[in-house]
Amino acid sequence: MKQSLFVPTLVIVILASMSGADCKPQVAESRQTEGTSKNLSKGIGCLVAQDWIGDDLRELSLRVGGLAKVRYETGSIPGISPESPTTTNVLLLSPHGTRGWLLFFRTQPDGTTIAIRNGYRVKRIDGTWSASEGNGGIATYKAMGDFVTRLAKLPPVSVRLMPVAEGCQLSE
Repeated sequence: MKQSLFVPTLVIVILASMSGADCKPQVAESRQTEGTSKNLSKGIGCLVAQDWIGDDLRELSLRVGGLAKVRYETGSIPGISPESPTTTNVLLLSPHGTRGWLLFFRTQPDGTTIAIRNGYRVKRIDGTWSASEGNGGIATYKAMGDFVTRLAKLPPVSVRLMPVAEGCQLSE
């Protein structure tokens, strides 16, 4: 960069930082670390341990004990209230990747996992995802579809769908 452009660019960056422009903390994380992978496996295991999940898995041509591709992120979903920065949002995909369920769990500070019963059926049409069959109405479905469209761009993670009942609780 030319010396004459360096100082004005630096001043703009400093002023933008001081004003708070685009300086929001990032709550969503999709990085894979050993701790995150362990929490993800335990959270999915807690979801799989629930009675109601069997029908959802069969609908996606998945089965308990089998492998599945998921994408996930921890944090609030834009456009949805209340905010839930500690919720892990898991996109569980069919083998062909055109259908899925957006499911949720929380890991408590004591290590307990809370499976959240609410979930959304999602479907990909022409590269865009739409949501249905969850709590809320049209605005909620749109927000969920937009979220899944972005989430689906993250690299998939393979997980074994093994139930984990120990340390698992259900929240409505």
